[in-house]
Amino acid sequence: MNNTDLEKSILATICYFDIFDYPLTLMEVWQWLYVDQSPKPNTDLAIILQTLKESQYLAKKINFQNGFYFLAGRESIIDIRSNRYKIAQPKFKKILAVTKILSYFPFIKMIAISNTLANSNSRPDGDLDLFIITMVNRVWPTRFWVLFFLAIFNLRPTNTKSANKICTAFFIDESVYNLKNLCLDGQDTHFVFWLRQIFPIYGLDVYKCFFEANSWASEFLPQVEYVQPLSRKIKNNKSKIKFIAEKISNLLPVYFYQLIQYWLMPPDLKKMSNLDTRVVINNKILKFHKNDRRQLYNNLFQENLAKNL
Repeated sequence: MNNTDLEKSILATICYFDIFDYPLTLMEVWQWLYVDQSPKPNTDLAIILQTLKESQYLAKKINFQNGFYFLAGRESIIDIRSNRYKIAQPKFKKILAVTKILSYFPFIKMIAISNTLANSNSRPDGDLDLFIITMVNRVWPTRFWVLFFLAIFNLRPTNTKSANKICTAFFIDESVYNLKNLCLDGQDTHFVFWLRQIFPIYGLDVYKCFFEANSWASEFLPQVEYVQPLSRKIKNNKSKIKFIAEKISNLLPVYFYQLIQYWLMPPDLKKMSNLDTRVVINNKILKFHKNDRRQLYNNLFQENLAKNL
C-alpha cells in the first residue's frame, strides 16, 4: 500500500473540518481520519506524522502552525477555534446545570451534547443542542416533560432568539440505537461525523451501547473509539424523585402525551413528517430537524475536497 490513499484521507479530514473553521492537532487528524476507500491505508499515528512531514503532495495543500494543521492560506481559523473554545465554556456550564436537573426527569436514560458545542466550537449566537435517549416506548412522555420544563424557565429557542437556548430536537428510545437508516441517500459524511462527535454527559453506560450499535460508522472513522469522559458528566440518577416521577407519568397513557404534542406541533413539521429523514415522528424516534443542514455540509465538504485535490 503506497501513501496515496493515506494522503487523500488526511486531506479529506482537514477539508471536512475546514468547513467549520476548525484546524486540527496531530492527534485529532489521527482520531478523526476519514477513510472511504478499500483496502484501508495504514492509519498508525507515526505513519500519519511521517506523511504530514514528508509528503510533497500535502505540503502544497496543508500548512502547520501553532500545533495545528489546516488548508493552505487558512491561518485565520486558528484564532477562530481559540475564540470559540472560550465562548463554549460558559455554554457547557449552563448545559451541565440543566442536565443535572433533567437527570431527575422520568424515563431519561442518556443525554449527550451534539453539534458544534460537542467540539467546543461554539458561536456567540449558537444554541445548545441535546440528543436524548429514553426508556423503550417513552419518547413522547419524556419529550413532553422536558419541553414543559424548558418552556416554563424560558430555555427553549424561538424564531427570534436562539442564543444559549436549549434545543431538544432529537429523541430516540433504547430499542433503536442503530441510526444507519437515518442516513441520507448516498454518502452521508456529516451524519457519520455527527454520530461519533456527540459528547455524553449523562448515562455513559447507555452511550457505550449506542456507540457500539453504530459500529458501521467505523468503516469511515476507524480511529474513533469509545472513551468515557473524565469530566463534564452527571452521575446516573437513581433517586426516589426519579422513581416517583416515572410512576406519576405512567398514570397517563403514552398516546395522551402523543396527542397533546401533535396538537401543538407546527403545521410545517406535520407536513414534513416522515417524508424523509429530516423530520421523523413515531413511537421510537422523534427527530425535528426542519432545517436539516446535512446535505449542505456534505456538499460543502465535497466542494472543498474537489477544490484541494
